[in-house]
Order: sequence, then structure tokens, then C-alpha cells
Amino acid sequence: MPHRKIDFANKEWIDDQPGFRYKERRIGSHKMRLVEVTDGYVDTDWCMHQHTGYVVEGRIRFIFPDKEIEFQAGDGIVITDAPNQKHKAVVPQGGKVLLVFFEPN
Repeated sequence: MPHRKIDFANKEWIDDQPGFRYKERRIGSHKMRLVEVTDGYVDTDWCMHQHTGYVVEGRIRFIFPDKEIEFQAGDGIVITDAPNQKHKAVVPQGGKVLLVFFEPN
């Protein structure tokens, strides 16, 4: 695969839903997303997708059926697509988190 620079600074944000937007680059069978989540985001359903990424800034809490884990700037995130890994995301009141995710396309 040729070397590529992903210029997120010049890509437009995609507003997915209130409090959740992202910038994305798809290459082959993978994609890289820069994701911004604010406290205005409300997860109404369990997410069943896998996530591998990094918290660039801010804090986010993932709620699983049996526990909660908070991630902050500098933390890596690995969530599999196993049934016990279904999750919901919550950002603290007044907060915003910036994440980078590496995901299958």
C-alpha cells in the first residue's frame, strides 16, 4: 500500500447525530475516523461494533452490561464485538472528547 497522509484538518465534519460528529478516511478494508463526542450525545441503543482507538483529548465513559470504564486523554481503547462487550458511551456534563478510531471498513 502506498504511504498516505490523512489530512483531517482539511476534511469536513460529518454530523451523525446531536453531539456526535466525525471525519473519516477509508483505505482498502480499513477506515480511520477522527470522532468528536460532546455531552449532548445520547446512546439510545447498545453499540455492538468493535472499536480500537486512542483518546486524544477529554474523557469518555463506556457502560457495559457488567461494568463501566472511563477513558481519558492518552488512553488506548479496545472493545471487541463479543456479545458481552455491547456498550454505550457517555461524556461528562459540559465535556467533549476527541478520539481516533481504527476500524474495519
